Amino acid sequence: MILTQAYDKFIHVASNDPIVQLISNATGNSFSSLTWYAIIIRILCAVCLGSIIGAERATKSHAAGLRTYILVSLGACVAMLVNEFLMGNADEARIGAGVITGIGFIGAGSIITTSRNQVRGLTTAAALWACACTGLAFGSGFYTLGLIATLLIIVVVMLMPKIEAKLQKNARMFEIHVELHSRPDLKKLLEFIRSNNISIKSISYDPAYANSGLSVYTLSLYSCGENYIRRDEVVELVMKQDYVNFVELVEQ
Repeated sequence: MILTQAYDKFIHVASNDPIVQLISNATGNSFSSLTWYAIIIRILCAVCLGSIIGAERATKSHAAGLRTYILVSLGACVAMLVNEFLMGNADEARIGAGVITGIGFIGAGSIITTSRNQVRGLTTAAALWACACTGLAFGSGFYTLGLIATLLIIVVVMLMPKIEAKLQKNARMFEIHVELHSRPDLKKLLEFIRSNNISIKSISYDPAYANSGLSVYTLSLYSCGENYIRRDEVVELVMKQDYVNFVELVEQ
């Protein structure tokens, strides 16, 4: 009952949408009557959304790329169009809710944990979910919401990484991946790190390199003090040690 009331309210708001009214005036369609003009416009909007976001993700070699985003957005739009076609003959709220639930399974498949304890794919999964929700908006004819959501998604996935990188550059808490020539060298490394006013929060041994002849660890560090050492500088200092084979930041 609550979902049905919420859906009815959503339909009422969408029917008063200025872009919906503009398109209705241009094509002679009303919000409640679906014609091939309205269907094509909604599908094209959903495909454009998926194309833009998918192209950006594809350039960064993410698991979900151009085709995945287009299909997710298109599928959500089609589900909402079917929803309107069945309006009055079924519980309309169930189709939209089913789409959101289904996207959860797709998003979960894009999230992985690497051998270095890095969690990858969270942004991709969130973008897929947002893309599906926006596809539902286009499918229902709520164009203003769909266009605003599309612009915001573009800003988040294309511009926010630069801002996030600047924030992470000055972060006090960070993780590093360190490859040592032998296990006894770990004691030397810990003493060196502590001597630079850096607190060691945790140490994790990586068994994936057990047969490589190296002793590999992931260290969670916290740079203390007012004039703290930034994470890039910590990596440079550690790399200069003779017993260190390789070191790099673990990006979150």
